Amino acid sequence: MTEADIDAVLDAHAGDCRAAVRAVLEDLATIAERYSQRVSHGYERGFLAAERRP
Repeated sequence: MTEADIDAVLDAHAGDCRAAVRAVLEDLATIAERYSQRVSHGYERGFLAAERRP
């Protein structure tokens, strides 16, 4: 993450810091939702099938 990246986000929201933070948080929520849909809940919690345990 560079200063230019931060400037680009702020520029995309016309310098409105609250709008920029809101957009970043919405993006993070979307990424988290997509992740949880693609990864098994057991894997998220660290559970492995018996045959895969060391």
